[in-house]
Amino acid sequence: MGIPLVLGRPIAEGDTVGGSKVVVVNGQFVRQFLGAGNPIGRRFGLAESEDTEIVGVVGDAKYFDLRQEAPATIYVPWLQNLDLNGAMHFEVRTAGNPMELASAVRRVAQDMDRNLALYDVRSQEEQINQTLFQERLFARLTSFFGALAALLACVG
Repeated sequence: MGIPLVLGRPIAEGDTVGGSKVVVVNGQFVRQFLGAGNPIGRRFGLAESEDTEIVGVVGDAKYFDLRQEAPATIYVPWLQNLDLNGAMHFEVRTAGNPMELASAVRRVAQDMDRNLALYDVRSQEEQINQTLFQERLFARLTSFFGALAALLACVG
């Protein structure tokens, strides 16, 4: 996703069920919950008070609304399966049309776990278009009414 790593390390393949519980947090999480000081190595309770260590800090990213500041975010290695409830988001990179791979990705997910449901599959371009829809509509309407006002001013 291109989110810059600010401190520490990213989630790695070695972060599995047998290893120590680790997370990567964003800058907003650090500011909101930890305050000053180096967050790397700090521990906190997550999912039934497990001892979880912060191993990395990434930059803030806005996922749903560009007008609001980025929420405090925790990135959990899926291989550690901390039994957190909620949706999992993942990215598949491709050189071609990403939607052409949707059925193949669904098959791979079903092969991994029959109970795994993939829904709301979309390309990053579609996600960006959906996120920016209101802003673009407002800009178009403002331009239209501005042009209409200029036309009326010219006509008198």
